[in-house]
Amino acid sequence: MTDWQTTVRISDLHESYREDGITIQEMARFLLDRLNKNSWIQKNLVGRMDYTEITDELEEMINDPELEIQDWDYFLERLYDFSDYHKIWVNALGV
Repeated sequence: MTDWQTTVRISDLHESYREDGITIQEMARFLLDRLNKNSWIQKNLVGRMDYTEITDELEEMINDPELEIQDWDYFLERLYDFSDYHKIWVNALGV
């Protein structure tokens, strides 16, 4: 069993995208806000190149008017790899 250091919840973002029609750019903004407000992430990962790459990509997504759901899915694959490496649980199921 993995000893997760922290959790980042995204299940509600997916639900809001499906049910409430928030944009992919809004999902990216909400996720970036959550990463920036997570005290464990701020203490342990800010300044690391891999974390900067994740946050920079989110910033680009926020400002991309042509972003598609496939772009979000592709980003999530990288986020999951990054999170697994740093023992961050990404809660995509809402459990």
